[in-house]
Amino acid sequence: MTTAVALAEEEVAVVPENEDREADDRVASQLRATHLFGDLDQQQISALAAACNQARIPAGEVFIKEGDPGDHMYLVVAGRLRVTQKSEYGDVVLGEVREGEHFGEIALLGRTPRMATVTAVTECELIALSRDTLQKFIAQNPKLSETLTSGLVYRLNWAKTRRHRPSPEALSKHLAEIVSVEPSKLAGLEAETQWQPLPRGTVLMREGEKGDCLYFVLAGRLRAYTKNEDGSEIDLGEIGPGESVGEMALLGNALRSAYVVTERDSELLRLSQAGFGRLVAEHPQTMVIFTKVLMDRLNRRIRQRGVVTQVRSSGVVSVEECEDITKTENLVLRNLKITQMYHRLSLQLTTLLGHEDANWCTFACNASKTAGYSIRREELPFYGAILMLKQNRRAAALLERAEQTFASSWAMKKVETILQGVSDSISAGNLKVFAELAPIFARFVRTFHADSEYSREKLSAFLDTMKSGATEAGGQDTLKEALAHYYEATFEPNMKRKTELILLGNIKVGLHEQMRLQPNIIDALNTPLALGLAELPKHRLVVKALEKVTVLWRRLATQSLMTLRLPYGVLRLGSEIPNLPNARIYADMLQSLDNQELARIVKHFSRAHSGFADWGNLDDRMKFIVQLFRSRQKSLELFDQPFFWEQRVEMAGNLVPGGRL
Repeated sequence: MTTAVALAEEEVAVVPENEDREADDRVASQLRATHLFGDLDQQQISALAAACNQARIPAGEVFIKEGDPGDHMYLVVAGRLRVTQKSEYGDVVLGEVREGEHFGEIALLGRTPRMATVTAVTECELIALSRDTLQKFIAQNPKLSETLTSGLVYRLNWAKTRRHRPSPEALSKHLAEIVSVEPSKLAGLEAETQWQPLPRGTVLMREGEKGDCLYFVLAGRLRAYTKNEDGSEIDLGEIGPGESVGEMALLGNALRSAYVVTERDSELLRLSQAGFGRLVAEHPQTMVIFTKVLMDRLNRRIRQRGVVTQVRSSGVVSVEECEDITKTENLVLRNLKITQMYHRLSLQLTTLLGHEDANWCTFACNASKTAGYSIRREELPFYGAILMLKQNRRAAALLERAEQTFASSWAMKKVETILQGVSDSISAGNLKVFAELAPIFARFVRTFHADSEYSREKLSAFLDTMKSGATEAGGQDTLKEALAHYYEATFEPNMKRKTELILLGNIKVGLHEQMRLQPNIIDALNTPLALGLAELPKHRLVVKALEKVTVLWRRLATQSLMTLRLPYGVLRLGSEIPNLPNARIYADMLQSLDNQELARIVKHFSRAHSGFADWGNLDDRMKFIVQLFRSRQKSLELFDQPFFWEQRVEMAGNLVPGGRL
């Protein structure tokens, strides 16, 4: 009994079908875990499991010989087998097959020669599935014939290109890096870890299934989603290299809470339930990691469902509502209404783009709220400088005396004029962009939110209503391109391509916006010097000196005083964008860029300024904005309501709300 054929022929080597229900469930679970039969429902896979046999192989026995014909695939229930292959230099060890893994599946497609020799290192217990058994199963389920056969061919052809199982040492090292434990301390978990390569499109786990393991992503990318009562999908996020999935069911002893599918060809490390129990028992500090992952995922799900709830409770925005806001005379109230409307439009766009990515309106809501601090004169560069001086006791005393002496003087009136000028410039820019873009986004959502398939004719008809020409000449060509990217993303099934199209749309809307705002931004930044030094002689040398001083002032203001407020913190406009909490600056899906146009734009703006940033320079601003969009597009915190319910009620009554805005 040295080959698969011999094993199949010798009745003494084959254990009869186990009628015990628990054993059958274990076989079905292990067949499902191969992902070769992922399209079978539970009843079908249970029937296939019942037709399998069990085999026991003593330690040291050559189980399969290279070159022999094969007609069985095997799943390892217990034990360890070594895989070798002949070469001109002798036998080469390709790796090992351990509990939970499988081998020999190519034999299910035809009588092909075995590609390697398999030897039992320890006594092994196997589950055997023969080609004849599979063919009989297909004959009894003819509707599955094409699906099952094509699925097997695809997965097996893909598997031929994969490398063999990494060594136990390599797997221990991977696990140690992820859970922050010394590799030597994980040696006892070798039998509980399996390497699992999966092709793109494989369902790893299903919502409602019992969880008996967790996975760590070594390479590739996974996507998690759940389903609404109406059958529609809600994306729960991506899982990239170094991250885990499946721990929620083990930590809470519950059923799987989501579907997980491979977005790319992936390599996973599977840790059994027993192995997980040993890991947290022997290394309690690892629970901190899993608990944080669990809380992050729970928080993300709550936020996603919050977005869906807000969308359902908010009516579709009309063009008339946007136009009414532009007529608000009170500048402070107008900014508050603009900010709230951007939030509504942001939510409305998720009906097209999904709930996984922030869109331009999401960022505009947060930028408009930040602008409100300056419009209300709660946060201006002048005040920032005063606050810094007041932290020094001596300077504070001098400032107090100066305020008492010059309270009604020409100097204070000049300062008041400067502050009002800055506020007016920011308010004018806030209105300019909103008045142009908000009605367009409102029409865009109303036109396309119910579409079920891409229509080039319908898109072209919508874009034809917009003004042709370059942005700098008053046209909207760049904005048209952005909306076309959004529309294409609406129907893009591939999540990475969809995410990149949304980012490309975000950047192009941002570029159009910033070109429109250029005069207002220059005016707001230059106002303090322009008004403060207005009485200087207009001599050529003085003018040239003022130009240099103005640029220096803008750089200093950008670096030290200008900020963008987000729900989870403040970003300095003159500094690099900080990394995400997981120490990466970009989400896994945007680490690399496959869309060539997007890659070119990102590369172009990444080459902006080499010294201090000048917020008055368009390229400097766009470098920051592109990095902001790319790094925070997956931050669902940006969808948070900008104002409390009571404040929104007062705003609806045309009142400026009290309290902190």
